[in-house]
Amino acid sequence: MSKLKELLLVLSILLFANLIIAQNTKGMYVNDFKYIIGDEEKETELLTYAQQQGFNYLLLYNTYWIHNNMFDLTDPVAAQPLADFIERAKTEFGVLEVGAVGEKLSSFDKLVSYNENFSSNPNQQFDIFNIEFEFWNKKVVENVYCGDYLEDAGLSCDIEGAFKFYIEEIKGLHELCSSLGLKSETYIGQITKSQGKALGKHCDRVLVHYYRKSDVYSDGNSLYNFKSDRLEKLAPKKGTLKVMPIFAATSEFMGPWLAEHDIDTPFDTYMNGQNGYNDASGNWKKHIEIDGFQWYTYTHLLTYTPTDIPTPNGLQINNAPDISTHNQNNQTDHVNHDDHTINPPSAIPKETPQQSSAENLGLTLYPNPVSNLLYIQCASEVDVHFMNINGELLKTLKSKDKKVFDVSAYGNGVYFVSMQVAGEVVSVHKVVVQH
Repeated sequence: MSKLKELLLVLSILLFANLIIAQNTKGMYVNDFKYIIGDEEKETELLTYAQQQGFNYLLLYNTYWIHNNMFDLTDPVAAQPLADFIERAKTEFGVLEVGAVGEKLSSFDKLVSYNENFSSNPNQQFDIFNIEFEFWNKKVVENVYCGDYLEDAGLSCDIEGAFKFYIEEIKGLHELCSSLGLKSETYIGQITKSQGKALGKHCDRVLVHYYRKSDVYSDGNSLYNFKSDRLEKLAPKKGTLKVMPIFAATSEFMGPWLAEHDIDTPFDTYMNGQNGYNDASGNWKKHIEIDGFQWYTYTHLLTYTPTDIPTPNGLQINNAPDISTHNQNNQTDHVNHDDHTINPPSAIPKETPQQSSAENLGLTLYPNPVSNLLYIQCASEVDVHFMNINGELLKTLKSKDKKVFDVSAYGNGVYFVSMQVAGEVVSVHKVVVQH
């Protein structure tokens, strides 16, 4: 291979990898997942809707309830319906990440075991753990958290005590996710400066609710101006914190507005509207990265957005009843969730090259995260390249070679595995090295 061809090949791999990294998140809270999982028709309705609307991140409620009432998430045989759902979402419907909501750190114990059981296939695993704990909500603190958590922990039953409990749970979640190659995530409504600084240091991504009835104020200003000082409060002194706005499709907020507007418009207005995020200034912006946007929730979006889209099986997605948006928390199903939004109006391809090629090649990489040996199973003859996050080629395996990479000498972090046929890049996959 000529030097020029080698250079062009490396550049194409790097561009492909950067495209995957840079892709904005367009997320959706999936409420009432306990009524969907295991029902192929309802699963297909959900996934088809997500694909048609361009959602690439699904954040699931009810996993705690599902474990206690439907099937054991720590049993790989019993949990196969969940594994199949996540795999379908990622390989057939353009979903890049799947997350789960919990109320405290221990909410994710069963999900850690679940991920371990399905470690041979990352397409069946959770990517994000999200803590939902409304420490700023005085009513919830006094009526729920006080008896459930704060009194046992010796903490005061007020916002101060609730935040002390919450921040320790967030720190533990961040450490857990970092050790597993996952993302830690949370959502907020109100926050003080001191709370924001503490949170910004211990979380990968924060969802911030912008619950309004439309995308602009009466004076034409962007909905970004709704308590806009929260982003400055969240900005860490060092590094960058990813943030996504949450928009609510409930009847009391943006639901009725959606009947005549596109679901991507609020984020565009948030970023580019009159006095929007892009017009804001300040040193804090160097430490905040808007990573996309999130909608709350699936059944409310069905009520207010077009749904006459045929599914792959010829099914029709029917409007769901306007059920309560609350009581979706995985731990005890009682949190009054009143904030959520994120992601950009970028067009997400229905089937990325990574997904279609991986399926056609019969590709499996495991384990991921990996500490020692990375095994690659592939039904076709391909050349495999192992690269760092800057696109620098570290190792190459030819089609005739045994497909095993020894990564023990490489530092912790994100790497990429590139699959090539006849010198053409057909698939690029993210791998996390974690010793």
